[in-house]
Amino acid sequence: METITADQYLVKKINKALILSIIRDYSPLSKPEIVTKSGLNRGTVSRLVNELESDSIIKQLGEGVSSGGRKPTMYSIKGDSGFVIGITVKSKLLEVALADLNGQIVKRFTKELRSNTPKFVIKNIIESIKEMQGHAKESLFQITCIGIGFPGMINENGTVLKAPSLKWNSVDLRQTIVDTFRIPCVVDNQARVGLIGEKQFDKNNLLTDTLYISVGNVIGSAATIKNELFRGYNGLSGEAGHLIVKYNGKRCSCGSKGCWQMYASTNTLLKKLSGVPEVAEQLDASPFSQLSIEFLETLAGQNNPLVIKEIEEIGRFLGIGLISLVNVLNPKNVLIGGDITKLKKWVEPSLNETLHTNVLPDHNKNLEILFSELGSDSTIIGAIAIALTHFFENDYHVSSE
Repeated sequence: METITADQYLVKKINKALILSIIRDYSPLSKPEIVTKSGLNRGTVSRLVNELESDSIIKQLGEGVSSGGRKPTMYSIKGDSGFVIGITVKSKLLEVALADLNGQIVKRFTKELRSNTPKFVIKNIIESIKEMQGHAKESLFQITCIGIGFPGMINENGTVLKAPSLKWNSVDLRQTIVDTFRIPCVVDNQARVGLIGEKQFDKNNLLTDTLYISVGNVIGSAATIKNELFRGYNGLSGEAGHLIVKYNGKRCSCGSKGCWQMYASTNTLLKKLSGVPEVAEQLDASPFSQLSIEFLETLAGQNNPLVIKEIEEIGRFLGIGLISLVNVLNPKNVLIGGDITKLKKWVEPSLNETLHTNVLPDHNKNLEILFSELGSDSTIIGAIAIALTHFFENDYHVSSE
């Protein structure tokens, strides 16, 4: 048996990760196509592809189209050989999904949270992971990694430094999950995870210089610069919800006054309409059990003038916050995601008018305001994506030779 030095091991691991990444992104692929895309020589690609197939991480899909000689064998990821778990934490619920190694969701559920304390939320995360483990026992690798999108400031070690909306401070979420399950775990800011999810469907490479704004109970943000995810000096970028849009305004959970999310979040919209007798009467007569964005979407669709007026006001405040962000960042486009996308029809006109009228003229040239088609699903898709990336790049170890 040939002895592999540490340097050789690392090079081999990097090359395998590169090949896996290429197959994930472009499959089905032949060995010659992998050679072209990777820049590796034919012998290295052939040997590593054979090893990956032997390890049941990739599989043959049959023969491709011949370019003049023998028909090439095509390869793809062997999806059912393992799974990842994606989790998003919101103020009142958990979203949990089990996906195969191709990122296909095979099971998904939501879990209501009656409390936001770290102890209670982590207990429910652990119970959810255990439930998903039961659906992955028959696979070769079982659960390979867990990805979590969390609404707060997360450091590079997966510790929640501060989450004002949930009142969390210095909670080592990632390490708690790793210690409990002995499974790798990645925790990142929810908006950043949402943008990663959006990029999974960006087949035309439109999101290369994008400002992403996730609007739900809170407002989060993320950005790509030259197609690279921007994280900030300490990895804590993305707290646009705490941009001050009204001096000495409403008190925010972060302790400041006048934060953007106090005027432009879906939580603000629901609070403003919760005390309106007319809305309460219509809710009682509806099949909805509680005031929700879905219910407001129904009322707006029925041309309820009061509801439409309040939604348009949310759009104006979204535009006000975006003026400063666009002037500073000069993005190619702004992508709006989260629950607010359900109200796009009524939010979009006032947002566009406010933003395009007031942003600097040169920044306004060719600026596109997009609304996500994934809506709030982008975060769970992103949580799956960060787990898969971590597994393929870090935790899939090369075989001994």
